[in-house]
Amino acid sequence: MSLAPLELQAGELTPYILLDAEKKVCMFKGRCIPENPNQYFLSILNWIEGLKNLKNDHLDIICKIQYFNTASAKYLLEIFKRLETVAIEGGNKITLNWYYETDDDDMKEAGEHFADLVKLPFNLTELSEEEFDS
Repeated sequence: MSLAPLELQAGELTPYILLDAEKKVCMFKGRCIPENPNQYFLSILNWIEGLKNLKNDHLDIICKIQYFNTASAKYLLEIFKRLETVAIEGGNKITLNWYYETDDDDMKEAGEHFADLVKLPFNLTELSEEEFDS
């Protein structure tokens, strides 16, 4: 696969993001409340469009999101739906791993909500604060 990795460093309002088809991983980690979500998510959505050539392969999605706002929720769902399409159309196995901290019922419920909306294998995993931050 010749799709170049995309890495965005975490900011005060944005998560660390690593999208790497060669390493078979997409990671979202941190707070996700960008000031301009349309602009922020554009490069991520464009990268996912590049996955359309992925065939009979696998990809692990790792989400360790501490908090997101309504606008980011819309884009996360769009990302997951596009990955669902890549999985179905290319015969790929894409697994969504949603991690949340112990006692963070909001992020647990958000993961459950996404699991209901997306037709991808979905793992919902509770982690201690130390595990979540690693």
